[in-house]
Order: sequence, then structure tokens, then C-alpha cells
Amino acid sequence: MVFLTSIDILDTGFLTVTGRTNQLSTANRVNSGGALRLKGIELEIGSSANLDDETYSGESNEIECPLISVNADTFQMTIFLNSTANATTPGVWSTGDMKYLSALLSLPKTRGFKALYYPVDAASAATIRNHNRQMSYYLGRTDTTEAQGDIDLTLATTNTVTAGSKDLTDIKYIAVRFKDCKITQGPDTRIMVVLTGVLTI
Repeated sequence: MVFLTSIDILDTGFLTVTGRTNQLSTANRVNSGGALRLKGIELEIGSSANLDDETYSGESNEIECPLISVNADTFQMTIFLNSTANATTPGVWSTGDMKYLSALLSLPKTRGFKALYYPVDAASAATIRNHNRQMSYYLGRTDTTEAQGDIDLTLATTNTVTAGSKDLTDIKYIAVRFKDCKITQGPDTRIMVVLTGVLTI
């Protein structure tokens, strides 16, 4: 099942987005290179620049703000896990995502770039699980047909059927590096995970 608030995180094992050589072994990838399918997420992406806001033009109170440098685009992902669910009893969100706690904590620690994507084939009609309403659809990219290593994605191709044997050429994904992971246990059954990092090219 795919929700509007779901996202997959894949540790590709590749060190660069443009190269497909020297893929890291599954032992050096989060979840052994399998995608983490998560429900109940909030995703924020931002851009910024360093401006010299202390420089004044002296004309008509106009402020001149020279551009010094452009910062890397950043993201913050907040994930809400249902601690009453498990692998055999998924619960209301139809996923046993508690099993991913240790994998989420490992995301900043592995070297390969990570792909964030909505798990629907990009070639599907826009109405297929509304993948055209996703941030990753508009801000993401699809790969060229270069070798994909052992990547094998399970994506929705219709509203009722999923298919395997897909790779990064079949989705629009956002390439990221994770910087921080923070896990908070709340007073109820909810566990909140906050992940931050930068978009990579």
C-alpha cells in the first residue's frame, strides 16, 4: 500500500550520483541495500545563500546585498513510527516500520548516497496513487540507463499491482546525504524520528 505521506529511502551503495562503479557491499549499506518504506512523514527542503547584508549602496535607503556564496540545499524529514505495530501486526499504517529504527539511526554513517522517492513508477499515469502530487516527482531526477548494480526496486505500476525488477531509471528521486538522526520516544505510542542532511549532485 502506498500513501500520500509515504516515502522510500534507499542506500544505493554508490559514492557519487553520476557514477555507477565500485558499489559498496550490502554489509556497508543501510538495511543491506533494501529500501526503507516509511509512512507518516513530513519532508521539508530548503535553499539558502550567504549574503553580505552589511553593505549599503547609500542611495534612497536601498540596501545592496552582494551574494557571497550559495549553500547546499538542505532537507529535514520527520517520521512518525507507530510503536504498537510490528512486522507481523502492521497496525493502522499498514507497515511494520518499528523494525527500521536501527536502520534509520545508521543512515548518516554509511558512505553511499541515498535516494528519496515515492514508490510509484515515474512512467505510470499521473492518477496512479497520485505520484504527481509528490515533492520528489517535481524536484527529483531519473537516472540514465547506465548500470545500476544490484538495485532492484518494488514499485507500484497500477493502483493495485506492484512490480519488481525496477531501478533508478524508473523513478524520480532526490539524492541526499544524511547528516543527523534524532529519535524521540513520546508519552504515547508514537516514536518520532528527525533526519536532516543535504541534497547532493
